[in-house]
Amino acid sequence: MHGGPVSQAVAGRIRAELAYQRKTGADLARYLGLKQAALSRRITGYTPIDVDELVGIATFLDVDVTELLTDDARAVVA
Repeated sequence: MHGGPVSQAVAGRIRAELAYQRKTGADLARYLGLKQAALSRRITGYTPIDVDELVGIATFLDVDVTELLTDDARAVVA
């Protein structure tokens, strides 16, 4: 399954925030209890991120969930 445009936009925002905070995908995967390959599929937009995962990612990054919903993602939904 490929994620749609919203999944792609959110995944890009997560990757950007990880890089900005200098945190690794491996650390995030451990935090979420996922294998690194499973997380990779999510943060590349290949597999959609579910709401519980999104909340966990926001908590790990110490950001509000809405910060992960980019303007691009909001525009697709609107």
